[in-house]
Amino acid sequence: MSWFTNELPEPAVAYWQNAYHTMGNEFENIVRANRSGFKVLSTQRLPSQVWWLNYYQPLRERIGQLEISPSSSSVIRETEEEMKLFEKFSNFYGYTFYVLQAA
Repeated sequence: MSWFTNELPEPAVAYWQNAYHTMGNEFENIVRANRSGFKVLSTQRLPSQVWWLNYYQPLRERIGQLEISPSSSSVIRETEEEMKLFEKFSNFYGYTFYVLQAA
């Protein structure tokens, strides 16, 4: 996961600070890779529509088929919150692939 911009919407920041507190922007992630002994050969963002078609849409369909129990309800609620945030703010964050080479 990467932030795509430095001007971030507060609801997305609040959610991801809790769910993935080390999430950085693409530049920060490149610096982290370099500090860890890697050279970044290229980066590629995963288009948000691909994420929807191959992950969130099937997940949403599967959630609709589940019998919700007390033990699963909080996980389902958090997953639905994540989907709503991505639907609204996918221009601000998403998945970036980093092709690395050991330096």
